[in-house]
Amino acid sequence: MLPEILSPASSVRSIGIIGCGAMGSAIARILEKRLIKQIAIGSLTDIIPSRAHALSKSLISRPKVVDMVENIEVSDVVIESASANVSSEIAQLGLK
Repeated sequence: MLPEILSPASSVRSIGIIGCGAMGSAIARILEKRLIKQIAIGSLTDIIPSRAHALSKSLISRPKVVDMVENIEVSDVVIESASANVSSEIAQLGLK
């Protein structure tokens, strides 16, 4: 069952993913496969930009690769799958 925030009745239309390693990539693929008609993965961010670009090219939605601040600003929901070293920074930026 999907969380309410990702249900068809939700106003969420754009998801950003910060962290495009194994976990972020798996999340992106699952979301795109299951929710392609309801939402779009709109943006990706990774400390290694080439990893974000590679993930983007592998997805149907071809999300933009952007910096962390822009990802948070343009996304309805941000999924953080980066290292623990940046988790608090992402949370603080998201709460602004």
